[in-house]
Amino acid sequence: MSSSLEKQLLARFLVIQRSRPELVQKLNDVIGTYEFSTIPRALFSADGQLLIPTDKSAVVKTLESHVDFENHADVEIEISESTRKICIIDAMAVVQTIKKGTKMTTCADFAQAFVSVIKKILHEYDEGRVIFDRYIEHSLKSQTRVKRTSGKDPMKFQVNDTTNIKNVPLKTFLSHIETKTQLTEYLGKRASLIARISKGYRNAINLMPPLAKNGWEIAHDILEPPKCLEQPALQAVLELVKCGCKGRCQGRSNCSCLKNDMPCTELCKCEDCENVRDYTADAETDDDSEEDEEIDT
Repeated sequence: MSSSLEKQLLARFLVIQRSRPELVQKLNDVIGTYEFSTIPRALFSADGQLLIPTDKSAVVKTLESHVDFENHADVEIEISESTRKICIIDAMAVVQTIKKGTKMTTCADFAQAFVSVIKKILHEYDEGRVIFDRYIEHSLKSQTRVKRTSGKDPMKFQVNDTTNIKNVPLKTFLSHIETKTQLTEYLGKRASLIARISKGYRNAINLMPPLAKNGWEIAHDILEPPKCLEQPALQAVLELVKCGCKGRCQGRSNCSCLKNDMPCTELCKCEDCENVRDYTADAETDDDSEEDEEIDT
């Protein structure tokens, strides 16, 4: 469906409702059932581009403002002796907190600092789970990262033990998606080593389900949310019959509206046409009939 046709869907519905009301439901019965759009506006802009979230921190503050921390501060949680204390760690959040000192010259030094932080966090827990992000090239998150770079090409690094990062700011080091992908694998091996030594998983780690079958679809080798699962409007709106007669409609052979036994609409090109029906007058006649019936009873 073209973008110009999509913009006309609601206008088409209103015209059909006025000219051919027997073909469509009332507006209050249709709103909420049909989107009148081929894309969900909560996820996409009018031109079909994915919307990029820029105010996640504002959402967190809004949610926190609705929580009464004072009344929940005294809530006690009973912990039995058999209860295992499990800590879930956002690995990249830890990475962002690491301060590059003068002695940190290589990726091996960075990994050592990362492992030290993880060990310190897990010290009082029975089990630890370190969660890493996945860096998918054409995801919504990747577009957010591109926006953060302000159009500048990020610098790419090869991550290994000897990679020199002494004079590289952390923001620059983490600016390229491929560098983050390599760093995730590099640090993940060390986090896994910690798990095998003392804080191992009791259960096997489940594989993540494929994105293409769980709320995403692949279009032109790019992952995107599905744009439309249902028809954007009623069939009568999508396949609107309108004539292109010049002047008055002259007969079934020339007028598509007459040929389909339909009155012409405001979207037809005919002028001073007699193939119209005054549904307003019909509605008033029906109302008068109902009033007469009530008086007779």
